Amino acid sequence: MNGRPPAPAVIVPAHNEESVIADGLRALLADARPGELDVVVACNGCTDATADRAREAAAALGHDVTVLSLAEPSKVAAIRAAEEIATGFPRIYLDADVRCPTVTARAMIAAVRDGAAVAVPRRVLDTASAGPVARAYYEGWASLPWVQEQLAGRGAYTLGREARAAFGTFPDGIADDRFATTRVRREEAVIVPEPVVVRPPGRLREVLTVRRRVYAANQLVDGPAHDAARSERFAGLGRAVLARPALLPALLTFSAVTAVAKVSAGIAVRRGTVAWGRDDRRGGAAGPSAPAASRPAVRAGGAAGTTAPVDVVVLTYRSAGYVRECLEAVDAALARVPGARIIVVDNGSGDDLAAAVDGVSDRLELVLRDVNDGFAGGCHAGAARSDAARLLFVNPDAVVDAGAVEALLACAERHPEAGIVGGRSVTDGGGTDPRSWFGRPTLWSAVCFATGLSSAFPGSRLLDPESSDRWRGEAREVGVVSGGLMLVERRAWDALGGFDRDFFLYGEDADLSLRARRAGWSPRVCPEARFRHRVGASSAGSNRLPLVLRGRVTTYRKNLPAPWGRVAGELLVVGTGLRALAAGLRRPGGRPAMGVDAWRDAWRRRAQWRRGWRAGERP
Repeated sequence: MNGRPPAPAVIVPAHNEESVIADGLRALLADARPGELDVVVACNGCTDATADRAREAAAALGHDVTVLSLAEPSKVAAIRAAEEIATGFPRIYLDADVRCPTVTARAMIAAVRDGAAVAVPRRVLDTASAGPVARAYYEGWASLPWVQEQLAGRGAYTLGREARAAFGTFPDGIADDRFATTRVRREEAVIVPEPVVVRPPGRLREVLTVRRRVYAANQLVDGPAHDAARSERFAGLGRAVLARPALLPALLTFSAVTAVAKVSAGIAVRRGTVAWGRDDRRGGAAGPSAPAASRPAVRAGGAAGTTAPVDVVVLTYRSAGYVRECLEAVDAALARVPGARIIVVDNGSGDDLAAAVDGVSDRLELVLRDVNDGFAGGCHAGAARSDAARLLFVNPDAVVDAGAVEALLACAERHPEAGIVGGRSVTDGGGTDPRSWFGRPTLWSAVCFATGLSSAFPGSRLLDPESSDRWRGEAREVGVVSGGLMLVERRAWDALGGFDRDFFLYGEDADLSLRARRAGWSPRVCPEARFRHRVGASSAGSNRLPLVLRGRVTTYRKNLPAPWGRVAGELLVVGTGLRALAAGLRRPGGRPAMGVDAWRDAWRRRAQWRRGWRAGERP
């Protein structure tokens, strides 16, 4: 024995989780130092290859993970068995289908060591594959103040030694997180800002089954409930509707599902027919995006455990002729940012990029790839090279002002809830380029585009909603941050899975912003972070427009409930036809207008873009 106390423990009960266990372990251990966490995966009653997948993932990551194989399909039995092996504190209890990044585990451990009895993470819901009713339920549920303050239902919680000693064994028939978090006073618990990603049931029947079981368990729990009173909940519903009227359909869905689940739970409790069996919803991967790649734990040349505040990622494709101006400006903007690097990733251009960037900066790292797998693929390759606290994505034709990076970092520090912070694009004359940020795309914005209302009334909050969100100059929340200059918190990047690789080009920034907002982040813009595009509006030629439209169709399909995503895509086709007939008639005040030839060419090529991007497709 070396006399050191055991490492903090992570207990992962797993029942038939072969499709998700590897992703969960990769997220948990991607940045962990050897021996930092004592992880025990307790496979219970598995009839699949969960144990094998867990061992393979641990071996690939180079970490020691204890994998138990238990015959009884019981989560409580799995926890009991794991606690006999993983004796360290603080102790994390983690659901196998939840992605908990290393930074989140560290934050919960630190909170307990600082005196909290219980620490839980911020919950991020991945509802990309959920049906429209389930998605509406979760949107309403997640918007409620008392839900945001609940300790249970997050897929992870951390106990200190005293909190764990306050009770004996976990009881059967009651959710372990609900039971454990109600053993302490609410003021002794901490919700850390670092997130976990939870993929909830995606079908209405599954939602009702899970909520019925939860509500039945709540009736059987003794001890402080930490929940809001009924009167407070009704008042909270009213305040939520008044603050955001657009939430009314989601809140009505939430209320209806809750009422049905609570009534049926009460009946089951009275009759003694509560079913505690596991649901069978986990037939697929944990989410639509790949997990964060493994990254180095220590900055080269830096002290152990330190990271830079930001790394800049610049993706190039046949950009050798103009990227040097971008990189020189970025290097100047990083002059007072210690440890930051510029990671230039080239997607198989075959041009003389190395010579073009030679001597720009000692902080520059060049990554030459032999494939072009799109904007998202190249950005992921750059992100995998970084261990910084934030990633700053800069277009190769963008030139940032000297103070832009520091302004973005200051804004991110003031608003940790943002997750994504964008800058303000300016014209050569110093005016704001209206494409710096965008309103949230909705079915209504697609209707306005299809009918020509957005062109007839440019900048109108009602009739040109995607443009109107961009015309104020103050720092504020926005629907979509432009990818031309986009600062992303590492914890948000990891939690969201980064840019969606299904996109090849255009639309990735909108999709990431929309997913971030659904997950609880609040993307915003910082007007002090100025940059200009070298190409600017002149790049809006006929070859580019079909790609932009294809990206918008994909954004609609992925971010609007079915079938409205498809409907919005067809409305985009209708609006394109209208503009092919009447291009050039748009009045000033909204987005810069395309030329008539560009719209006519896009209409002729509509078969190429109206389906959107599909995984693995290339232009």
